[in-house]
Amino acid sequence: MEFWIWINLLHILLISVVFIYIGLNGYFESSIQSVWFVLLFLIGIYGFLYHFYDTLDDDNPEVDRHDIANFLHMIVFAPIAIYVSYKGYLGFQNQVSKIWYVLIFLFGIWALVFHTNMMTNGDHEHNGEEHSQPKKEHSEHEHNNQEHGNKEHSY
Repeated sequence: MEFWIWINLLHILLISVVFIYIGLNGYFESSIQSVWFVLLFLIGIYGFLYHFYDTLDDDNPEVDRHDIANFLHMIVFAPIAIYVSYKGYLGFQNQVSKIWYVLIFLFGIWALVFHTNMMTNGDHEHNGEEHSQPKKEHSEHEHNNQEHGNKEHSY
């Protein structure tokens, strides 16, 4: 399987399940075992670090959908996951405002729908595969023609 299929499966089978479970149980003030908060914490930390590194590794100077996805993960998804998991793990689960559990739940639904759609439609352009394409290197002849405005013709 290619890389993006694994990413989509990770979001569908693990991340969305953890987010939905914690979001629902936290909202309805059900007891949540600490292992769920540990999973949420690890997802948040790993998600932040992965997308931070991916942003640094991006050599494309233009902002594209891939960059927006990275920033959303670093600025929105990961910090909220880390905050809720930290409070929940320390035993302050009932002191977390219900809005945070609603957000966690909605992020889980979004991850499930979005990545299922990516799996079925095969649209991975947003994930930056265009960045992994080898760049075309111009020959010296092409470079000189471009500098002088000459067009290269193929006959």
